[in-house]
Amino acid sequence: MSATQRTDTPGHGQANATRVLLASSDEFESEQILHILGNQPDLEVVGIAQNGLEASQMAVQLAPDVAVLDAELSDMNGLAVAETIALAAPQVATVLMSGEDPGRLWRQVMRAGARDLVSKPLVPAELLESIRDVQRAHAKTHTPQFRALVDPALMPRVIAVAGAKGGVGKTTVAINLSVALAQQHPGQVVLVDAYSQFGDVALMLNLQPKRSLVDMAPLEDDIDEELVEAHLTSHDSGLKVLVAANDLTELATVSVKCLAAVLNSLKRRYRYIVMDVPPMLYETTIFALTHATAVLLVANLFDLTTLNDTRKLYRLLTRDYVAQERIHVVLNRVARSNRLQVAEIERAFGREATATIPNAAGLVVTSINEGVPFVIRHPDAPISRTIRELAEQVIKHSRNGSRPACVGQPNKLKWMSKQA
Repeated sequence: MSATQRTDTPGHGQANATRVLLASSDEFESEQILHILGNQPDLEVVGIAQNGLEASQMAVQLAPDVAVLDAELSDMNGLAVAETIALAAPQVATVLMSGEDPGRLWRQVMRAGARDLVSKPLVPAELLESIRDVQRAHAKTHTPQFRALVDPALMPRVIAVAGAKGGVGKTTVAINLSVALAQQHPGQVVLVDAYSQFGDVALMLNLQPKRSLVDMAPLEDDIDEELVEAHLTSHDSGLKVLVAANDLTELATVSVKCLAAVLNSLKRRYRYIVMDVPPMLYETTIFALTHATAVLLVANLFDLTTLNDTRKLYRLLTRDYVAQERIHVVLNRVARSNRLQVAEIERAFGREATATIPNAAGLVVTSINEGVPFVIRHPDAPISRTIRELAEQVIKHSRNGSRPACVGQPNKLKWMSKQA
């Protein structure tokens, strides 16, 4: 009986039945397996191969859930077939049948990418249990928890907003970016102020938090989702905020262990975590930058010292801590009157800026003094549009893993001179 004929063997046709491919050079063995599986209404044999080549090809063509392979196929070793299927059709789980001592084969079975090893002569219950294991594993792929782990659109994103020195507008960018994200994804965005000495997030959002990140420092061994949630403050925009400290505190107060526990807890509940990172390198800051999925490095175009310091930080991060594709240069307060121009900065970094934010000094100062982000008070202003474009690029980046496209390039932002 040929393999072509046997692939047409009718299965049970039950919806959501587990599809099984058999591969054995022994026709009696094939009939035995058919008999074992034929009494199971939730299993469907979609094909029978007589050698390793057919098994490999049919695994690709038929896309079964599981392939049951004889370790002694006529043309190929079953282990080699399992390895080929693992490479060509990785979604197919393979189960090997062998009469050899399992203890001697297990290492080879694992290297070949097979899921299980069943002893011969076959024991029906053992074969069925192996296939049931595949069913249980497959069922997990349809749960929300599994989708949250593997779907790029659902994976939590940690965006660290950093700068080489103070005064470049880093906190302003972090706040307005967070609010823009929260407007699109209410309840899914949290802003973490990581600057326990001079963080201004609470002031700029007109918040009076009762608890802070520093308050969790002595509890680093007991940090969980409920504890972190109790330390968050809600903003009217739908944004949640974790303030670093209510009073001046040493930078080292918040340890790496504490910050790591906080971030892990936040990732379980929030889709976007924006961190306002202090403009200095120490253990916790480095941890924040190295564990962010994206680092927005903010600089302005006012003077050469800012350019020089930012370039030093960029080189240090890309050399020792952060992959280059995860760092995105954001140029703030861009205007034609700047001493330095965008093209000069891009040449210095050897790459295009991800975003160029127009200068709107009066609007920004008013926003800070009122405690109302400009993306809320002035949603149609060019600076607000650019921040929303940057938020959209962050969202797009989280879905496809690619580097964000450039936002607000000078040739597209002719209105920039009006904001100078």
